[in-house]
Amino acid sequence: KVTNNQYKVSKSSLLLEGINKETNFSDILKRKVAVDWNVSDIGELYKDNFIVKIQDGNHGEIHPKSSDYVDKGIPFIMANTLVDGKIDFTISKKLPQEITDKFRTGFSYPKDVLISHKGTVGEVSFVPEKIPYPYLMLTPQVTFYRTNPERLQYKFLYYLFKSDYFQSQFKRLSSQST
Repeated sequence: KVTNNQYKVSKSSLLLEGINKETNFSDILKRKVAVDWNVSDIGELYKDNFIVKIQDGNHGEIHPKSSDYVDKGIPFIMANTLVDGKIDFTISKKLPQEITDKFRTGFSYPKDVLISHKGTVGEVSFVPEKIPYPYLMLTPQVTFYRTNPERLQYKFLYYLFKSDYFQSQFKRLSSQST
């Protein structure tokens, strides 16, 4: 913890509140605390094994058609399925497992952090630790980030992706390209 006059600040609260909000933390305090931090981008986190896999949803010729959807099956997670930090399973389309088992990519498992990057940009969620499905299937609009739990907790990445700073950077960059 760092003390600045009447403020007692932890590094995590400074990261999640002080930098992006109009909290009265001085720039000197921010720099002093930030000296200890290692600043990394997603590529470095992947290269250094904090994130072990990044994958968007299924592409290609076996992409499901609307006639493939069923009432009960494997949830097909689209950008509009990520709502207020959660996966809304009630609105997700479902596919028979016989179809999804044939896909090459897009399988998401508990503790994966999800982010939408096409259509609705910047919606973030994570796959709950307990789901009544063997996996979730992602569309190409959604990417999962799987963390190495010994190096990076998935909920930290989730909160980072939801932060004002990340969201503003993500949306600025996504306006240039997907």
